[in-house]
Amino acid sequence: MQDDVCKIRTGYEWPDGRPFPLTPEEAYWIIRGWLVLPASQPDVTHLHEMPGRLEMLNGYIALTH
Repeated sequence: MQDDVCKIRTGYEWPDGRPFPLTPEEAYWIIRGWLVLPASQPDVTHLHEMPGRLEMLNGYIALTH
């Protein structure tokens, strides 16, 4: 990831050193509003630990409102 992004920790970020269950491309398309079938198929526990409001539908991950 690029270090030139202005960011502030919120307390909800994914822990450093722990592999994130989505690729950058998968996360990008989820944030853009697409349903994404992730290559890693994270389980529901990982899904609930991820920042934001995500939902799994038939194996696809979507950003919810």
